[in-house]
Amino acid sequence: MRTGRRMGSHNSILYAVDVDPLSHMCAGRSCVPTATNNAVNHHALLAGSPTPSHSRAMRYHYRSNRGLSWRRPCLESRRRSVMPELKSRGVWDASECVLMLIDYQDHVLDVIFAQDRRVIELNVRTLAKMAVAFKIPVILSTVGVEMGANGPTIESLQSLLPHVKDIDRSTMNAWGDPKFVAAVKATGRKRLVMCGISTSACLTYPAVSALADGNEVMFIEDAVGDSSKQQHDTAVLRLAHAGAIPNTTVGMIAEWFLDWKLPVANEWRMVAPQYYDEIAALQRTPEYQTPHGFTAKKHA
Repeated sequence: MRTGRRMGSHNSILYAVDVDPLSHMCAGRSCVPTATNNAVNHHALLAGSPTPSHSRAMRYHYRSNRGLSWRRPCLESRRRSVMPELKSRGVWDASECVLMLIDYQDHVLDVIFAQDRRVIELNVRTLAKMAVAFKIPVILSTVGVEMGANGPTIESLQSLLPHVKDIDRSTMNAWGDPKFVAAVKATGRKRLVMCGISTSACLTYPAVSALADGNEVMFIEDAVGDSSKQQHDTAVLRLAHAGAIPNTTVGMIAEWFLDWKLPVANEWRMVAPQYYDEIAALQRTPEYQTPHGFTAKKHA
């Protein structure tokens, strides 16, 4: 069936529909034979339409008895050209994961204005606590400590991970630090659960870099934050488009054990009541830091 818009007259009828220029291969064969010649360009220009050499190409093939016409690419090739390959289908078991907590430092948390900092800290502490209970490797990283710009990981988080040492860096992209990447590779796990402050930088940069290196990434949206809602939301969109999977603190913990009959589920049973009490109290009376610049003094 021919579809599209009529673009010619006489004996040759030209049909054209904009399609993705990459969507022309399927199962090792060409789904859309092309014929980009002067006749095609002539008809397209007469109709005021872009030629096949433009960035959004048009696909044609020649029928000896019907002239030039557009042929729809097969559904499989169009889907593959538009949608990224989804490697991360299915649930993430604790035995497959490593938890990465990046830049949970006072100086960095001090410029989180779009989210309630207390909620972020509660969620990241709860994730760390459950990771230890489920025997999930945890990696801590900081930025600028050796440079004297920032302090270490916040004490409330560090105290839950006494045997985990901060990996300090100078780069905002933790994945660009050899020590950090070596620590991840040493775990032997390629399903990376990432949390980082801020969302738009210290989480996004290592996440998209790790994805590019063939890892799978899940990020915990309610354990991260940024200086504005726009920055946070835009970063979440970028992460999702890159192939990272959003999750929540409770959603991730439940996914790590899944079955209430398993002995490991008791670890969450012991933590959950206090967590829900605390999160409910914070949600009833939310608090947000007053936005300020780096040189302005904080108001009490």
